[in-house]
Amino acid sequence: MKIAIATTDKETVNLHFGKTECFSVYEFKHNKLLFSNLRFTLSYRDPKASKDHPFDEKRFEQVFEAIKDCKKVVVFKIGNKPKTEFLKRGMEVIEYDGEIKDLIK
Repeated sequence: MKIAIATTDKETVNLHFGKTECFSVYEFKHNKLLFSNLRFTLSYRDPKASKDHPFDEKRFEQVFEAIKDCKKVVVFKIGNKPKTEFLKRGMEVIEYDGEIKDLIK
């Protein structure tokens, strides 16, 4: 199973979904998370937009396309609308604050 993780250092989940420009993709095999590759995309949130920006379908689709083969996306935080859109597409969303190695415990 592939998992997309919002991280800057491949050690901790430390990025808000809206600011993530690169996801680290891991494979969960034999009860271990193994790094697979990086997936680059535009961030969901337009840097020029206010914090209370409306949902942007086009930007969301660009992010989703980059990680659509993953079963889960793990982020530090995510807004309600993007979270709902992931769930509609069959991808589990996990909000998590901690080390990647502790995700499987």
